[in-house]
Amino acid sequence: MESWANDPLFPLRDEAASAWAEIRDEHAPLMYASGFTIPWAEGADPSKLTLPDLEREYGSAPVALRPALIEYVWRREDIPKADRMAFLARVVRQDTSLNAVEYAGRFLSEALGAKLKPLAVRKLLEIWEQQKDTIE
Repeated sequence: MESWANDPLFPLRDEAASAWAEIRDEHAPLMYASGFTIPWAEGADPSKLTLPDLEREYGSAPVALRPALIEYVWRREDIPKADRMAFLARVVRQDTSLNAVEYAGRFLSEALGAKLKPLAVRKLLEIWEQQKDTIE
C-alpha cells in the first residue's frame, strides 16, 4: 500500500495514500497490549537463547506469537541495545505481518527518539540507518 501511495505513476495514488494514512493511524493507538506469555517448550530456559537463536524462533513462530517475541527480545537487556534495535529494524523491513511491524516499529521509534507512528516504516528505517553506528 505504501509503495502505491508513493508511486507517481500509480493511477489510484491518492486513494492509496489515503488508505495508507488510515492504516498508519489505526495502528498507532496510545494503548497497546504487552506483557505477553510465550509458550516455551517444557524445561526450556529462554534466557539462555542468543539473539540468533531468538531470530530463528521468530522466523518459525506463528504470526500471533511474533509481538510477544518482539517484546521479549526488546526487554532482554543482556543483549546489546544496538543488536536488539537491529533486530527490530529487520522485523520492520521484512515482516509481512502489520501487527508485528507495528510492535517492532513502536519499540524502534521510541529507542530512536523518533516520535513517529509505528508504521512510518520508510522514515523509521531512514533514521535507523542514520543512527545505527552511534548506538552502543
